[in-house]
Amino acid sequence: MIRAHRYSLAQTHGGLEAIAELEACHTCDNPICVRVDAHHVYLGTRVENMADRARRGRHNRQTAAQFWRYQSQQERAGMARALRDHVLAHGWDQSMIAHLLRGATTGQGQLF
Repeated sequence: MIRAHRYSLAQTHGGLEAIAELEACHTCDNPICVRVDAHHVYLGTRVENMADRARRGRHNRQTAAQFWRYQSQQERAGMARALRDHVLAHGWDQSMIAHLLRGATTGQGQLF
């Protein structure tokens, strides 16, 4: 088994062997993000990943990212399945993905 963000990195960087000693660093703090670029998920060493975590004040927190701290594992898994099902059924739709990630309800406006 391989986590989705590591699989995405492996596809981008030449396979699992190429990334074996490196970590997936998340600047977006979204543990289910698979968008490989400098603003979301990128490769780094353990030292770089921990330095980034400390620099952004993410150390000494719950094991789940701060962004998801109020959701149970079951809620996060349900959201991941909803995202997967939507993409499989309708393809990638950035506005709907953002809607599903925010957990907005139908008719709810966006503040920013």
